[in-house]
Amino acid sequence: MGRGKTEIFASLAALALSVGAFVTIQPAAGAATPECGAACRTLASEQWGFSDVVSRINIPHINDTYMSLDPPSETPNEDFYQDYAGTVLQFYQAGYMSAQWAQLYPNYPVYEFQYAPDGDSSGSCIASAATAGEGTGIDLATCGSTSQELWIPLPNDQQNGYDPMANGSSASPSAPYVMTGATGSAPGVINVVTDQLTESGGVFNPAQMWVLVGGVL
Repeated sequence: MGRGKTEIFASLAALALSVGAFVTIQPAAGAATPECGAACRTLASEQWGFSDVVSRINIPHINDTYMSLDPPSETPNEDFYQDYAGTVLQFYQAGYMSAQWAQLYPNYPVYEFQYAPDGDSSGSCIASAATAGEGTGIDLATCGSTSQELWIPLPNDQQNGYDPMANGSSASPSAPYVMTGATGSAPGVINVVTDQLTESGGVFNPAQMWVLVGGVL
């Protein structure tokens, strides 16, 4: 990441207090180590509820994804910091996001989720492994380096308290690629990938709807 990008992200982060936050947090179902404590966050889906949360894995599954949904426990694999990064408009002006995003959702907050095992900041954030598409794997990448580390909750599409989490590399907000729980690569394994947001009969795919989980079990 070049110096210019570092400076852009630092200036955007300084504006965090001026914009609302993604505050849908369920602290009673935490999934962090005691070292990370109440500051830690991870994500749970509407499909599987709080019985499975986003976790870093060491062996990749489908499409090289290194993220899966696993039972919450005091494991560092489920330790993440939720970092407010700026607004959609700011990231468009900085050259990270498309004009379509800025036109439709200029004031939507943008977040990064930094991996923080045992509360130690790693500098690596949850990211689409490539430009978000159908079945694109999710891995860790250097925070603040590309739009692939950026995630935008879509409250207009909220369902039962859960929001879609669009990836910042999605070109169009009208058909965004979002964080998605996917089964099928191996028995009992739930991968985390990006797929286009879908709905049927006015109901969004519950495997694409997310809520924050905070704190220690």
